[in-house]
Amino acid sequence: MFVKQVERLGVKIEFNSRVVDYFESEDGKKGGCVTDDGKRYEADVVIAADGVGSKSQKLVGGQVRAVSSGRAMWRAAFPIENLDKDPEVKEHYKMIGPND
Repeated sequence: MFVKQVERLGVKIEFNSRVVDYFESEDGKKGGCVTDDGKRYEADVVIAADGVGSKSQKLVGGQVRAVSSGRAMWRAAFPIENLDKDPEVKEHYKMIGPND
């Protein structure tokens, strides 16, 4: 359903490419990825769907060990400063140390 809607909007999707790196433009207005054959893609939005241990983590706070929350159906990364904006969210998604 997602792919059909995106294609309906005229967004080109390419499959069967292995992403080996992610990057941000120097001005921070674009994101992108590099595939194993050396192709570089740049876009307004990049969905890093390469699973736990994503290479995109270097851009969004570093490597994070996967910990079950008991309710997550998807994972997202965002600047940690956003947690300070909502105490309830901050408490629910508090950082867990490597020994926890």
